[in-house]
Amino acid sequence: MGDPFDLERARERREELLREAEERRIAGALRKARRNVGEGWHGGPRGLEGVDVRWGLAEEESAVADLLELNGMPRWIAFEERFVVAEKDGKVLGALRYRTESKRLLLGLLVVDPWGGEERLARELYRIAGELAGRWAWGRLSSP
Repeated sequence: MGDPFDLERARERREELLREAEERRIAGALRKARRNVGEGWHGGPRGLEGVDVRWGLAEEESAVADLLELNGMPRWIAFEERFVVAEKDGKVLGALRYRTESKRLLLGLLVVDPWGGEERLARELYRIAGELAGRWAWGRLSSP
């Protein structure tokens, strides 16, 4: 006999709604970040010259997938996770996986172009991720 209240479907719908709400919140943060781009997010005195570090966009998933593959990881990760990206002249040079929890920005997998100055890019991605966490009211950074 089936579930007369369709509880499984209700759970699935709840999860879907929670994912959509999180995506809307992230999209709002992205819009806000784009307005604040002039506030030290580009390379220069505090960062790498000409490198822009920011929240990743959906259209950059294939570039992140290429970086993952270049570093020996499966491409599918780029399409199921969110990333902070480092780009220069329209090319994605590095990506740092993240997720959010209550008042925390959790950082994970880091991939960079091996010919793009790995150590400097890694430092810049972590530095800007810390600034992003502070700006968007996530009180602190964590590593899983």
